[in-house]
Amino acid sequence: MHDAITTGRRLLLAPLLLLPATLLLARDPACPAEEAVQKPTPRASYQVVPLTGEPLYQAAEDGHCVPFLRPLLAHPNWELRISAGTSGCLGDFLHDSFAVHADGTATWSRPGAPVRELALAPDDLDAIRTLDTLSCAATEDERGYYVGWYRIGLGADALLQGTPSIPRSSAMAKRLDEIFENMVSMYQRRILGLGTARAWLTANYYDGARYQVELVDHTVRVTHKGRVLAEETLDDAGLVDLIDRARMAPALPPAAPHKGRDEDPALARGELHFAGYRYPLAISWSEPEMSGYDVIRRAVANAEYTEREKPQTEDQL
Repeated sequence: MHDAITTGRRLLLAPLLLLPATLLLARDPACPAEEAVQKPTPRASYQVVPLTGEPLYQAAEDGHCVPFLRPLLAHPNWELRISAGTSGCLGDFLHDSFAVHADGTATWSRPGAPVRELALAPDDLDAIRTLDTLSCAATEDERGYYVGWYRIGLGADALLQGTPSIPRSSAMAKRLDEIFENMVSMYQRRILGLGTARAWLTANYYDGARYQVELVDHTVRVTHKGRVLAEETLDDAGLVDLIDRARMAPALPPAAPHKGRDEDPALARGELHFAGYRYPLAISWSEPEMSGYDVIRRAVANAEYTEREKPQTEDQL
């Protein structure tokens, strides 16, 4: 009986001893899944792209003036700023700045001018996307008091300070010249196709004389007492600048209620008629600094000189 009981216990304990091993074997197929969960997560990889400062200057010295272009184009809604200007002993001077967008549109700004919306031709947009295939090395000796440049970068700073300058004689800069000349030319043709510009202004000069300034299309004519004293011709760029400034920018403050030019900040005031609209037009001696206004200022100055230097009659003597 004792042996039977002992044997029975042993028989009873044997299955119990085997149970953990059985459980372990039953869980064994799940082990790979647990190992997969426990595997360390792969680290994300990062690429350092120089955008400004010394890293970008170093990349430019190595011949990579726009190393950020390809990573930027990987984003669907990219924007690239390209500015043109000059540098000299008195600092940097901005001429034009273009913000180019992924859809082929661009905004064009320059000192004294309103911001204008342009569009690139498909071939020119493709050229922007592949600028990094062109050399940015100078092909001419560009030393002098003032040296022209392009700068390419990101952000709202039109001068793109902290960005290397691309010499205007380089292959990259020459292609940019073609792109922007084409884009601006298309814009000017579109504006001039809207109609003929006409303007009538009264100019008060230092001598107290009141000159009549008339603009018809591209011709500026200055008269005094019915006598034509000066005539100038505007090119397309100057005429479009004149139209856009009148359409988009606020005019100079109104004249003070006193006689004489010294109380009025404007050299000439009047109206511009264009495409069925009438716009106030005012021009001072220094503002705005745009070619169309420069032509009118020069015409008024020439008219005053002609009037002052006209031969005197016997009665006047």
